[in-house]
Amino acid sequence: MLPTDDFSAHSAGEIATEGYHKGKPYPSGRMFFDASPERIAEFIEAIGDLEKIGIEYINVCLNIAYNEECVFDLIPDLAAKFSRLNITLGVTCYESDE
Repeated sequence: MLPTDDFSAHSAGEIATEGYHKGKPYPSGRMFFDASPERIAEFIEAIGDLEKIGIEYINVCLNIAYNEECVFDLIPDLAAKFSRLNITLGVTCYESDE
């Protein structure tokens, strides 16, 4: 399991306290955590049969901060694991002020 300060889960209908849905109910259940793509895949694999617990769709969004250039490599084993788990992967790169 991931550390609680880097992980949160929200049910559909729960009122969001931050982000895009702030002050409104989440339209679907959500999990947020700060971890490497490998750790995220391991976590999802450990859940088991996702359909049995009502998970219909997983979208992993990676936010990558960079200073001079943004390079993201997805190794074949991890890409295959995400594909096998039917995970959509989104990547956002943004320039860091630090």
